[in-house]
Amino acid sequence: KAYAPLMDYIFAYIEELKERLSEMYYQRAAYYDKIMKKRDSAIIAYKDFLEKAPRSDKYTALVNERIAALQAEKEKADANKK
Repeated sequence: KAYAPLMDYIFAYIEELKERLSEMYYQRAAYYDKIMKKRDSAIIAYKDFLEKAPRSDKYTALVNERIAALQAEKEKADANKK
């Protein structure tokens, strides 16, 4: 029981680290998407985000929408090549 405050601190710190990692994975994907304009790389990075931070309340819906939009753009571009 003497460890309870320490355990609370540790669990809170772990949650903070998970949030930081989630932010990092999202920012990496957004970099490929918005700055580098590398659609395929962005799709891979967004999917990596979903794999590594699947419970991110802040970004999960946005990431799923962005993946769908990028895949639609890719399919349209591929169809135009034919």
